[in-house]
Amino acid sequence: MGAYIIRRILAMPVILFCVALISFIIINAKGSPLDRFAFNPKVKPADIARMKHNLGLDEPVYVRFFHTSVHSCTVISKIP
Repeated sequence: MGAYIIRRILAMPVILFCVALISFIIINAKGSPLDRFAFNPKVKPADIARMKHNLGLDEPVYVRFFHTSVHSCTVISKIP
């Protein structure tokens, strides 16, 4: 019985990582939320670049995944 519990505890981080990765891929599969501004003549390319920087969309995918994971953990830990 003890070996079963230890195996489950050791498998937990792997399962959590996989669930977080799959969720991140599904959420980001639809593309950038700023794509709708690309063909709007009133929005300047400099404004789109600034918004991408403010949202962190100009960073590599693995950095965004890390920031999302860390932010999710800190938000969950602050829930009373």
